[in-house]
Amino acid sequence: MKQFTIYANESWCDTRDGGRMRCLKHDTKAFYHSEYQGGGNWKKAGTIENLICTFKNDVTPYQPFVLENAKNALFRILIDDFKVLLSLRNKIQNVCPFPLGSGATLNWGVVEKRYYKKSGTPLTVFRITNKEHYVIGEGLVEESLATEIGKVDLASLVTVDVDFDDGSKSPSPLLITKKMLDLMSSKRINGPLTVCVIPRSKREDHYRPDQKFFRQTVADVIRHFINKGCVFFEDGTQCIIRHTDTKTTHLGRSGHGGNGEFPYCGITRDTCSINGVRGKNILLIDDLYTKTVCIDEDAIQALYDSGANSVIFYSVGKTIR
Repeated sequence: MKQFTIYANESWCDTRDGGRMRCLKHDTKAFYHSEYQGGGNWKKAGTIENLICTFKNDVTPYQPFVLENAKNALFRILIDDFKVLLSLRNKIQNVCPFPLGSGATLNWGVVEKRYYKKSGTPLTVFRITNKEHYVIGEGLVEESLATEIGKVDLASLVTVDVDFDDGSKSPSPLLITKKMLDLMSSKRINGPLTVCVIPRSKREDHYRPDQKFFRQTVADVIRHFINKGCVFFEDGTQCIIRHTDTKTTHLGRSGHGGNGEFPYCGITRDTCSINGVRGKNILLIDDLYTKTVCIDEDAIQALYDSGANSVIFYSVGKTIR
């Protein structure tokens, strides 16, 4: 998985009246699993191009076993990449949401003779376990603040590098300081990532059930994490629903794009219903990111306009030009 930035000042897109404008107001941290080369790679089994084409399933319908293999391949990709996203989230937003969830408990233990170099303050390690007593998180807190933890909602923790007096360096543990307690108390830090999916270009009722497996697989991955006791993700795959047809861009140049308009600034708001994102931190998923099309940029801005607190973007493939 690789990281890139979707820059607001490069998000130029057509407008409905024939002009041009930037459709995105916020630079957005983004990730993709693999480069998308185009050409004839979509015919080669095992390539990311073939995987994306299989999920579209809009030329010659694929056999059920081919679709099942594609679902399994995407499931494995998303499981691995979502784990990395969790570990990187502190670098994305400088805060790492850690809601305890139902049945989670806080357990304390003392870190023997280790001191935070900048302050010389003793640290206490804590572990968070779920109702089955599996450890789902751990971190460090300044010893003098340990008794204060119970006075605030442990909604979020910050990840930092810690240098100890003995010269060792902790691999970015979660560290709670007085500043963090203040942040938690003020409730300026929100909960888990709500995972949303860019809808396909046509209305929901346009597609056969075997053309809706991409969103379904994303939902299956979220359910997998939740069933394992992870409280970092919540299912938002039904938050963005297309109600009006738009042009199918990958078929549009050949004249087979069907009903609707090509992408323009505001097309997501005009053609989709967006619900359940206000105040949420969004992880927005698409199968393929192509910079010049501006579908994803417009959707990101639509989420902000609908009240989203933050948006991180992820695509399975990224077109290389």
